[in-house]
This record gives sequence, C-alpha cells and structure tokens, in this order.
Amino acid sequence: MKKLTLLAAFMLPASAATTIEGEYLCNDCHGYLTIKATTPSDYQVELVVGGGSCGGEVFVQGDHVQLRKGKLFLTWKDKTKTCITEVSVGGGRASVSDSCVRPEDEESSTCAVLGDYTMRSTKK
Repeated sequence: MKKLTLLAAFMLPASAATTIEGEYLCNDCHGYLTIKATTPSDYQVELVVGGGSCGGEVFVQGDHVQLRKGKLFLTWKDKTKTCITEVSVGGGRASVSDSCVRPEDEESSTCAVLGDYTMRSTKK
C-alpha cells in the first residue's frame, strides 16, 4: 500500500474535539486509527495497518481533517479514480469504510483496515 494524502475537509463544531480524539483498534480487522485534535476544529487522522504482512503501512492519512455530522472524510486518488475513506465516529467507537476498497476485497487479508473500531482505553 502506498501513502495517500488528504484532498478535502469539512466544518466541525468546536465542542467535538475532545469526544473523538484518541487511538482506536479494529474489532475484526488489522487497522489502527489515530485521531488527534490540532485545534478545536482541525484533526490529524491516520489509518494504519496494525499487524500482519502489511503491518505499519499507512492506508490513508490527513493533517487537516474536519468533522461533518459525526464523520471524517479523507479523499485520495488511486490511479485515475478519486476515492473517499469515511470514518464515522462517536461514543468511543468508529467505523471505517471506503469508496474504492470493498469489505469483500479485505476478507482474510492481513492488510485489512475496514470495519468497526473501539477507542483504546488510556486508564491505568
């Protein structure tokens, strides 16, 4: 997988920053999602393959991503196609889908990142 960059961003209410910021682990796939607030209305988002043969490879990332109706949208290109990775977030959970990568393409793959995520607890 190659490193993909963000092309689009959307509006965010200032109060949402603390509710989605954190590290998320995929429940049934190998993804690792990090969301960091850089300002109350701006996020750094990184979706990485967390394990398997593709472990550590970046699926998609963006330095200036904004939330719209509980969703983060990261736009990237695959050859001539424009693709959108959508991350729905809220309540300590996230769900990742993509317009170019289908869930069935990732079945049994150690590179899979699409699916449902749970925020990693930081309590010690």
